Amino acid sequence: MLELAGVQTVKTANRLFRCNTAKVTSGYPIGWPPSSSIAPIVPFVQTDTAVVLHAIASDPRSDMQSLVLNPVADAYTVQGEATSNYGTSTSLYLQQMGTTYLEERPYLKFSLASLPSNAVIGAAKLNLYGWKATPTITTACYSVTKNSWTETGITWAKQDTMAPLGALLDTLTPGGISWYAWNVTSFVNKKHAGDSASFTVLATSGTGSYTFDSREYSTAGMRPYLEVDYTAGR
Repeated sequence: MLELAGVQTVKTANRLFRCNTAKVTSGYPIGWPPSSSIAPIVPFVQTDTAVVLHAIASDPRSDMQSLVLNPVADAYTVQGEATSNYGTSTSLYLQQMGTTYLEERPYLKFSLASLPSNAVIGAAKLNLYGWKATPTITTACYSVTKNSWTETGITWAKQDTMAPLGALLDTLTPGGISWYAWNVTSFVNKKHAGDSASFTVLATSGTGSYTFDSREYSTAGMRPYLEVDYTAGR
């Protein structure tokens, strides 16, 4: 007698037998008819917790890009010398003191002409390098509602007319000699390619002063810049 051992499988609607071993056996009475035994198919029953798979699709056309913009104009104004202009200085001063110069504010203007017209802004930061500090004041970065102010024309006496304050964008308390960044995303996001964006930073509390490098500073790597992260729209 030939004895086959294996397992049963199913392909579409057909039951199949997959043989594992085959051998000739003896000991069975002569004359017995061939016989076979096939166990019934037992349907699979889910007994454990189902596994949930999550997939996230990304669009390679929406990769974030970064654009670094240098200021087209910067200056600072001095309350104690209200009619003097400091547009060609290699430094930008931010100060709140009770004597002499009193309060000082830096102003910066950036062209957004190189920003694609279909750009979707992800983040924008105004970056200034502070090389001298008495860190006892809190600073506030504001948007400026007019871009017509000029580097060699703005003074403390003219700033409210030439470069009036807009919205408060971010606050920061510098801690020493370092790069400092104010989040200006909300304002840049409202602008369009070809436009300009202007900012000022002023002291809101405490007494002290900070000195930042301006766009006229000799070392290019220490000059102010606006960093914009964006994706190209469709």
